[in-house]
Amino acid sequence: MKTYLKLTTLSLAASAILIGCGSSNTDTAHEDLLTGYFIDSAVEGLTYKTASGLNGVTDSQGRFQYRKGERVNFSLGKLAFGEAVPTDEGLVSPRELVQNQEQITLMLRTLQALDIDNDPSNGITIPASVISELENISEDISMSTLLEDNDILDLGNTIRETLDEDYDGEIDVDDTQAIAHFEGSMTSWNGGTRPESNQNHNQQGDGSAFDLSQFPLSTLTQEIKESLAYMGNEERLAYDLYTTLYNYHNVNSGIEIRQLLNIPKSEQRHVQIVQDLVKRYNNDAASLQNVVDPVADMNVVFEDMPIGSYDIAAIQDLYNALYDKGITSQQAALEVGCMVEVTDIDDLDKYIAQAEASNANDVVEAFNILRDGSYNHYWAFDKGLKNMGVSEGCAAAGAEYAKTADEYPTNNNH
Repeated sequence: MKTYLKLTTLSLAASAILIGCGSSNTDTAHEDLLTGYFIDSAVEGLTYKTASGLNGVTDSQGRFQYRKGERVNFSLGKLAFGEAVPTDEGLVSPRELVQNQEQITLMLRTLQALDIDNDPSNGITIPASVISELENISEDISMSTLLEDNDILDLGNTIRETLDEDYDGEIDVDDTQAIAHFEGSMTSWNGGTRPESNQNHNQQGDGSAFDLSQFPLSTLTQEIKESLAYMGNEERLAYDLYTTLYNYHNVNSGIEIRQLLNIPKSEQRHVQIVQDLVKRYNNDAASLQNVVDPVADMNVVFEDMPIGSYDIAAIQDLYNALYDKGITSQQAALEVGCMVEVTDIDDLDKYIAQAEASNANDVVEAFNILRDGSYNHYWAFDKGLKNMGVSEGCAAAGAEYAKTADEYPTNNNH
């Protein structure tokens, strides 16, 4: 029986109890609340508190509440990150919390490596398991006192496993990667891009935003229309396979395959990118040749899309075959991940070339974002296999799945 685990991310809204003597005082108290943003990328899951009693947890856009001029304290459990007065624009970043460049870099590396889907370019979400472990450490610790990788890794087993997936004794994100990512986020911020303005936005690897409204409408050929339908199904296949296989092994064998838990967050965003394009061009089933029996129209929200059921026969057959392979073992499940990402990249290579030939720049940009994500996901599965002793990594699935860093470039250097 195929099972499915619905993934959720931390989405605890910030709140404050404001007491006044009358309605006018209460209104005034609410009016002086400001919205700030904690940015490396937008960081979700940090606890914050202010001198005036405001407190909560940063949301998926990194937002917190504060009053003008007051300092805001940030922490994860008993690990204190520091405090700062937000800038005039409401920004707080590691740069505002600590002054020493080495400590700033260590904080950046830690936050980026903690991200639940190993892709900080689309936002950073701190895993609940990490927060729980930090809430239960024996004493309060300041991030400013932690100077080396091992100081962070030694805080707990879950933290070590999350930050050092290849067990080499170092946080997986290096200085160069961390600083480049942060500078990209700051460039985006200074250019006026704010996390909450991301309807039809998604983050690229360089930290800039993908905004469909910035692209003129393209004239889509029939083959490009078909490619949108195909990639929508294929990105959904990735999400469905990873979540169902994660759940299968977790329930039946007690095994938690982290890649299958983390990567679907990106896959959901990929589905939404394609869905936004489909809506932009009103690309319904009647205009398509490769969709015979549609299972969902362009207006169906992601949560209502049927798991393991697809509009295109080739995608349905692929899902069935890979699910049957993936349930046989942990190694097979990781190999399925390799196979999905290589298939995805091969198709995107073809479809990007088609879109470039037609000057469909919005489609080119969207598909490039999908492909960059798949490069990262491939190396995450490759690393997962090597960590469990499969020295060939993804090549264990077959010679056609053996790729080099030149073929599949990634900012994370997996």
